Amino acid sequence: MTQHLIENNLRQSKEGSEPRIAARAQTLAVLEELEPNRKTQVLRFLIAAELVQRIDHKEPVVSLSQANLQGVELHAANLQGADLASADLREAVLIDADLRSAVLSAATLRNANLSTGNDDTTDTNLTNANLKLANLSGTNLRGAEGVTKEQLEDQAETLRGTTMPNGRKYEE
Repeated sequence: MTQHLIENNLRQSKEGSEPRIAARAQTLAVLEELEPNRKTQVLRFLIAAELVQRIDHKEPVVSLSQANLQGVELHAANLQGADLASADLREAVLIDADLRSAVLSAATLRNANLSTGNDDTTDTNLTNANLKLANLSGTNLRGAEGVTKEQLEDQAETLRGTTMPNGRKYEE
Protein backbone atom coordinates (compact mmCIF):
# COMPACT_ATOMS: atom_id res chain seq x y z
CA MET A 1 0.00 0.00 0.00
CA THR A 2 2.88 2.34 0.79
CA GLN A 3 4.13 1.80 -2.76
CA HIS A 4 0.71 2.81 -4.16
CA LEU A 5 0.64 5.79 -1.85
CA ILE A 6 4.05 7.12 -2.82
CA GLU A 7 4.90 5.87 -6.30
CA ASN A 8 1.41 6.19 -7.78
CA ASN A 9 0.56 9.38 -5.90
CA LEU A 10 -2.54 7.58 -4.64
CA ARG A 11 -3.92 10.47 -2.62
CA GLN A 12 -3.95 12.77 -5.69
CA SER A 13 -5.24 10.13 -8.11
CA LYS A 14 -8.74 10.47 -9.55
CA GLU A 15 -11.73 8.42 -8.47
CA GLY A 16 -11.91 5.24 -10.54
CA SER A 17 -8.26 5.48 -11.60
CA GLU A 18 -6.08 2.39 -11.84
CA PRO A 19 -4.05 3.18 -8.69
CA ARG A 20 -7.26 3.50 -6.63
CA ILE A 21 -8.76 0.34 -8.09
CA ALA A 22 -5.54 -1.56 -7.38
CA ALA A 23 -5.32 -0.20 -3.82
CA ARG A 24 -8.94 -1.18 -3.08
CA ALA A 25 -8.53 -4.65 -4.59
CA GLN A 26 -5.35 -5.24 -2.61
CA THR A 27 -6.98 -3.99 0.59
CA LEU A 28 -10.06 -6.21 0.21
CA ALA A 29 -7.93 -9.28 -0.61
CA VAL A 30 -5.66 -8.75 2.39
CA LEU A 31 -8.53 -8.12 4.81
CA GLU A 32 -10.28 -11.29 3.66
CA GLU A 33 -7.32 -13.45 4.66
CA LEU A 34 -6.27 -11.93 7.99
CA GLU A 35 -7.19 -12.67 11.58
CA PRO A 36 -9.05 -9.84 13.40
CA ASN A 37 -5.97 -8.42 15.18
CA ARG A 38 -4.03 -8.19 11.89
CA LYS A 39 -7.08 -6.62 10.17
CA THR A 40 -7.05 -4.03 12.93
CA GLN A 41 -3.40 -3.23 12.18
CA VAL A 42 -4.14 -2.81 8.46
CA LEU A 43 -7.07 -0.51 9.23
CA ARG A 44 -5.02 1.56 11.66
CA PHE A 45 -2.50 2.14 8.86
CA LEU A 46 -5.24 3.09 6.39
CA ILE A 47 -6.81 5.44 8.96
CA ALA A 48 -3.49 7.04 9.90
CA ALA A 49 -2.72 7.55 6.21
CA GLU A 50 -6.17 9.15 5.84
CA LEU A 51 -7.12 6.82 3.01
CA VAL A 52 -10.52 5.58 4.22
CA GLN A 53 -12.03 8.82 5.53
CA ARG A 54 -13.66 11.71 3.73
CA ILE A 55 -11.07 14.50 3.88
CA ASP A 56 -11.74 18.08 2.75
CA HIS A 57 -15.11 17.02 1.29
CA LYS A 58 -13.39 14.48 -1.00
CA GLU A 59 -14.53 10.87 -1.11
CA PRO A 60 -12.29 8.32 0.62
CA VAL A 61 -9.31 7.20 -1.46
CA VAL A 62 -9.96 3.55 -0.52
CA SER A 63 -13.53 2.38 -0.11
CA LEU A 64 -14.13 -0.31 2.51
CA SER A 65 -17.44 -1.24 0.93
CA GLN A 66 -17.93 -5.02 1.15
CA ALA A 67 -14.76 -5.40 3.23
CA ASN A 68 -14.43 -8.24 5.71
CA LEU A 69 -13.84 -6.32 8.94
CA GLN A 70 -15.16 -9.00 11.24
CA GLY A 71 -13.76 -8.70 14.76
CA VAL A 72 -11.70 -5.52 14.27
CA GLU A 73 -11.05 -3.38 17.36
CA LEU A 74 -10.83 0.30 16.52
CA HIS A 75 -11.20 2.35 19.68
CA ALA A 76 -11.63 6.08 18.99
CA ALA A 77 -10.91 5.56 15.28
CA ASN A 78 -11.59 8.32 12.78
CA LEU A 79 -13.93 6.73 10.27
CA GLN A 80 -15.66 9.97 9.38
CA GLY A 81 -17.18 9.64 5.93
CA ALA A 82 -15.83 6.11 5.46
CA ASP A 83 -17.63 3.92 2.92
CA LEU A 84 -18.55 0.82 4.92
CA ALA A 85 -21.56 -0.15 2.80
CA SER A 86 -22.15 -3.92 2.89
CA ALA A 87 -19.07 -4.37 5.08
CA ASP A 88 -18.96 -7.31 7.48
CA LEU A 89 -18.53 -5.68 10.90
CA ARG A 90 -19.71 -8.64 12.96
CA GLU A 91 -18.19 -8.56 16.45
CA ALA A 92 -16.34 -5.33 15.62
CA VAL A 93 -15.46 -3.02 18.50
CA LEU A 94 -15.83 0.59 17.41
CA ILE A 95 -16.00 2.21 20.84
CA ASP A 96 -15.71 6.01 20.58
CA ALA A 97 -15.29 5.72 16.79
CA ASP A 98 -16.08 8.83 14.76
CA LEU A 99 -18.65 7.53 12.29
CA ARG A 100 -20.10 10.89 11.25
CA SER A 101 -21.34 10.72 7.68
CA ALA A 102 -20.08 7.15 7.34
CA VAL A 103 -22.03 4.91 4.99
CA LEU A 104 -23.10 1.74 6.78
CA SER A 105 -25.96 0.82 4.47
CA ALA A 106 -26.41 -2.96 4.30
CA ALA A 107 -23.45 -3.44 6.66
CA THR A 108 -23.61 -6.36 9.07
CA LEU A 109 -23.14 -5.15 12.65
CA ARG A 110 -24.20 -8.36 14.43
CA ASN A 111 -22.65 -8.35 17.92
CA ALA A 112 -20.78 -5.14 17.08
CA ASN A 113 -20.05 -2.72 19.91
CA LEU A 114 -20.56 0.97 19.14
CA SER A 115 -21.04 1.88 22.78
CA THR A 116 -20.20 4.86 25.00
CA GLY A 117 -21.54 8.36 24.95
CA ASN A 118 -18.78 9.66 22.70
CA ASP A 119 -19.93 7.79 19.61
CA ASP A 120 -21.26 10.19 17.04
CA THR A 121 -22.92 8.72 14.00
CA THR A 122 -24.54 11.96 12.92
CA ASP A 123 -25.69 11.76 9.29
CA THR A 124 -24.67 8.10 9.07
CA ASN A 125 -26.58 6.05 6.52
CA LEU A 126 -27.89 2.86 8.14
CA THR A 127 -30.24 1.83 5.30
CA ASN A 128 -30.63 -1.96 5.40
CA ALA A 129 -27.85 -2.29 7.99
CA ASN A 130 -28.06 -5.53 9.94
CA LEU A 131 -27.93 -4.37 13.56
CA LYS A 132 -28.88 -7.74 15.03
CA LEU A 133 -27.55 -7.94 18.59
CA ALA A 134 -25.45 -4.77 18.13
CA ASN A 135 -24.56 -2.94 21.34
CA LEU A 136 -25.62 0.62 20.62
CA SER A 137 -25.69 1.79 24.23
CA GLY A 138 -24.79 5.45 24.48
CA THR A 139 -24.45 5.81 20.72
CA ASN A 140 -25.46 9.12 19.19
CA LEU A 141 -27.64 8.25 16.20
CA ARG A 142 -29.04 11.79 15.85
CA GLY A 143 -29.65 12.40 12.16
CA ALA A 144 -28.85 8.81 11.16
CA GLU A 145 -30.73 7.89 8.00
CA GLY A 146 -32.43 4.72 6.84
CA VAL A 147 -33.40 3.25 10.19
CA THR A 148 -36.45 3.62 12.40
CA LYS A 149 -36.84 3.40 16.16
CA GLU A 150 -38.81 0.18 15.65
CA GLN A 151 -36.01 -1.39 13.60
CA LEU A 152 -33.47 -0.41 16.24
CA GLU A 153 -35.63 -1.86 19.03
CA ASP A 154 -36.18 -5.06 17.07
CA GLN A 155 -32.54 -5.66 16.18
CA ALA A 156 -30.17 -4.07 18.69
CA GLU A 157 -29.03 -5.93 21.80
CA THR A 158 -29.20 -2.75 23.84
CA LEU A 159 -30.15 0.86 23.23
CA ARG A 160 -29.59 2.11 26.78
CA GLY A 161 -28.69 5.81 26.62
CA THR A 162 -28.78 5.90 22.82
CA THR A 163 -29.70 9.17 21.16
CA MET A 164 -32.21 8.12 18.53
CA PRO A 165 -32.28 9.52 14.95
CA ASN A 166 -34.95 12.04 16.01
CA GLY A 167 -32.58 13.44 18.67
CA ARG A 168 -34.39 11.99 21.69
CA LYS A 169 -32.77 9.66 24.23
CA TYR A 170 -34.01 6.10 24.09
CA GLU A 171 -36.29 5.13 26.95
CA GLU A 172 -36.47 1.44 27.75
